[in-house]
Amino acid sequence: MDSKEIVERALASIVNEAVRVMEKGVASRTSDIDIVLVHGYGFPRHLGGPLFWAQHNGPEKIHQMMKRLRFASGIDFICGDMTYVFPKQ
Repeated sequence: MDSKEIVERALASIVNEAVRVMEKGVASRTSDIDIVLVHGYGFPRHLGGPLFWAQHNGPEKIHQMMKRLRFASGIDFICGDMTYVFPKQ
């Protein structure tokens, strides 16, 4: 596993868990989660937070990352509802 794959899996996992937090109603806006992860957990400020980063990269890239993460994680992986990050228009 190279460093690019490690970073991709980590970011995909963070985005997925953030979406699952939103599904449970703990947070109502993606910006709320980004603020906590930037200020509380040290996510790189210049990336704007993991959900901002995901929105900037677009649904296709994030979808592909989630597919690879699901494959690597096995059958117990639960993918969150990405419409919280990419609302249907």
